[in-house]
Amino acid sequence: MAPGVEVVTLGSVDYEEGRKIQRRLIEEHLSGARGATLIICEHPPVITLGVRSKEFSSSLDIPVIRTNRGGEATYHGPGQLILYPVVTVKSVRAFVEHSLHTIARALSEFGLEAEGTLDPAGVWTTEGKKIAACGLKIVRKVTDHGFSVNIENDLEVYRHFSPCGLNGEAVTSVKAATGMSFPPNQVADRVVRLYTETLRELSGS
Repeated sequence: MAPGVEVVTLGSVDYEEGRKIQRRLIEEHLSGARGATLIICEHPPVITLGVRSKEFSSSLDIPVIRTNRGGEATYHGPGQLILYPVVTVKSVRAFVEHSLHTIARALSEFGLEAEGTLDPAGVWTTEGKKIAACGLKIVRKVTDHGFSVNIENDLEVYRHFSPCGLNGEAVTSVKAATGMSFPPNQVADRVVRLYTETLRELSGS
């Protein structure tokens, strides 16, 4: 991995527990006790609501948690890669733009044509389907929350609510978009490797 960026691998972790760990690392970073960090994990099924989520209804038997991140409602579950960076950023716009472009570049190595955009924020396939989402909050110039990349998670869940304000059909995964089942760890490892390099550059580590 790129020097200057510590990667913390949590495996499958409850959403609230993962957030608790990230908040602790943010405090350590703010105090100067920790440098740039990237948490990678996966969450059991959960729907989270961003600050733009006003009303929410779903027939799913899945926990719903309101958060202080940007954006609207989204789903996290097995088969999805979660990236929680903890870095100091000079420009939020540049940070998000480079992060999304890096994710798109990593996915291209698996035959997937995609592009990272700021408006609407996310990584989108050439068919106009969202494959990676962004939900951030900046705490005293330090990143909180992060990004999710759909590798082979259950897409049927998205049909039961409006993910990021979209029709559920507008969300895809690496497996669905390519028609191929790559080992999830192979995809995740490539995304993480490229993203740590980007974090090192953006954080000045």
